[in-house]
Amino acid sequence: MSNTVPTGPAFDLSKTTDSIPDAVRAALLKTLPEQYTPQLAADIANAVLAQLTAEQSSSGTALTEAQLTLVRDDAGGWDATTPIETATRDIDADMPVDGPFLAAQIVVTGWSYDENRRQVDGRFTRVWLHYGASTGELTPAKARQVAAEIRDFANRLEALCDRADEVAADDYEKPSLQEMCRGDYEAAEERRRLQDRRDDANLGAYRAAANDDADRFFRRHFPKVAAFLADEREAGQ
Repeated sequence: MSNTVPTGPAFDLSKTTDSIPDAVRAALLKTLPEQYTPQLAADIANAVLAQLTAEQSSSGTALTEAQLTLVRDDAGGWDATTPIETATRDIDADMPVDGPFLAAQIVVTGWSYDENRRQVDGRFTRVWLHYGASTGELTPAKARQVAAEIRDFANRLEALCDRADEVAADDYEKPSLQEMCRGDYEAAEERRRLQDRRDDANLGAYRAAANDDADRFFRRHFPKVAAFLADEREAGQ
């Protein structure tokens, strides 16, 4: 099997794309700090990523040698290339697998199945398209059709994301039950502290009133005792 492999070290697009958002953010903060916003940085980074991806895909150097070269898999009993993969991992909301969101590879087997699922011997080249925990076995022509539909879907997904950004402007998050319980507890504690302050104030007023009543009683019925108590208070005892 003859493969045309680009000369020189393979360009790792995933490593480059991972660093672009931080690089754009740092460049904006350094050169245009007054105009910097997180949204502006994200928009520029997305534009750069889109251009890089398009250029890389059309340059003929999108695949590494391992992704182009068939290698015997004795355990499976077929020849296969190293899969190409998305940097994004599986996005299943319930049971994501430990693998990429999308992956694909060329696989050559000595058997296939007809429309009645009967095994047919021979030599069959397929593109295995892995999506999460599932795999589709496609002919090259069918895989090319899927690739075209994915490109169209990606364009519409971008438009959908633009609309989602507009809708998300009204999003908000309610406090959790734990946060609400904590808020109720703090409010109750504040009410308790306020009541304690009121009780202290009322007790002070009551004691002052009681002292006044006692003074009047002693001054009226026991003037000598009242005089003695007044002297004691002035002496600080």
